Amino acid sequence: YRMSVEHITKARATDMFEIVGEYPESIKAIIELREYAVRSDSMGYIGRVFKSTLRKRLLHMGASTTQILEFYVSMIRSLRLLDPSELLLKFVESPVREYLKGRKDAVRCIVSSLTQGKESELHGELKEGGSLEYGADEDDEEKGPGVGWVPPQRHKELSVSSTNRGLDILAMLVSIYGSTDLFIVEYRALLSDKLLSSFSSKFSTDTEISNLELLKIRFGEEALHSCAVMLMDIEDS
Repeated sequence: YRMSVEHITKARATDMFEIVGEYPESIKAIIELREYAVRSDSMGYIGRVFKSTLRKRLLHMGASTTQILEFYVSMIRSLRLLDPSELLLKFVESPVREYLKGRKDAVRCIVSSLTQGKESELHGELKEGGSLEYGADEDDEEKGPGVGWVPPQRHKELSVSSTNRGLDILAMLVSIYGSTDLFIVEYRALLSDKLLSSFSSKFSTDTEISNLELLKIRFGEEALHSCAVMLMDIEDS
């Protein structure tokens, strides 16, 4: 029986890219895979296979930064459901984070997505939670768990919350860069472009003011003071 469960788990591990890409429609499949993986102690195998697949199918110039970001958000949600300890997520995400860090347009894509409105997953994240709490990115593939990594056995007493896990998605994205500074600068530039391009037409600042208030909660009011002044000037004019 154990061998058959392990065989099923390893077979499904090759489908992880599609399972993550189809989230949340794939939630049932993730829960089923979690049960098989725990029984067969195969979470480490899933991690190794999926990490290799990510490099081949996602982390290349043919994928847009927006596509990579959207997949990463789905991956965070999927892997937290598959392995609530977040050991699997920690192991798998390192090449994705490193690749995003090297993409010149990544911060702009993140900020654009934050301020797009209902169509954006990240805008939903912006509306949740308080100020950002994150640490600098300390992922290091060379010093990571390696090919022999297998997460520890599950125990009820280990299922409690930890200060080292459970960061919200926006905080995880910011932690790639270790500072909010790049995001503030990028938002200021995007806002300036938007205001200048709309200056000659009838322009409502309501949406931008709403976005700014949400950003203040997450990034701090002082850091966004100049953006508030820009919007006030537009309103006064």
